[in-house]
Amino acid sequence: EVARAVATGFATYIADIRRLNLTLGEAILAFERYSEEKASRLLAATAINYPTLRGLNWVDARGRVLASSHPQLVGVSLADRPYFQQLQAGAGWALGDLTPRGKDADRPVFAIATALRDDSGAVLGMVVAGIEPTRLGELILTGPRPAGGAYALFDRHGTVVFASRFPDLGWDERQRWQQSDHLLRRALQSGREQLGPVRLAVPGEEWFSARIPLADLG
Repeated sequence: EVARAVATGFATYIADIRRLNLTLGEAILAFERYSEEKASRLLAATAINYPTLRGLNWVDARGRVLASSHPQLVGVSLADRPYFQQLQAGAGWALGDLTPRGKDADRPVFAIATALRDDSGAVLGMVVAGIEPTRLGELILTGPRPAGGAYALFDRHGTVVFASRFPDLGWDERQRWQQSDHLLRRALQSGREQLGPVRLAVPGEEWFSARIPLADLG
């Protein structure tokens, strides 16, 4: 129940950010007179109201940042990011894998990107939200949690995105987690829910755990 509640909470969070991205993109496209400064002000004012956001970027069809809540990112290319390539290939939105650091952060980040298209399907622009996992906290827990329990999120490679008891894990520890988590490995390989005891090397304790794949999110 706890694992399913976390899965539901995280899926709801992703959907909320996707809607935010779409609303921002539509607003920028509707500007009577577009300017990078005006778009950047809108993105910065919006990001302030969302504590989990590292930043918001307005990106062109070639992957170049046109406007950003972090002005120093204007002109930076995101074309090498897998999520950008997914949007280029026709996806409406894409969830990026966790990376050791972002373009504007020394901490791990992941991206939620949404494409804005014309009636023919051509990309008009993209909004990319950068998320700092350490800021997720209780936001993704929407159901009960047993006393002393914990919860975690992993990306499709098995890297720890967020662990409630260990929010500041180093990058090596985030990647090493799955080495001792046989339930996680089985869930990644099979795409099916897994349940049972597991002795984890990172916390150094044995847990009775559930692993719930999020097929739609990865």
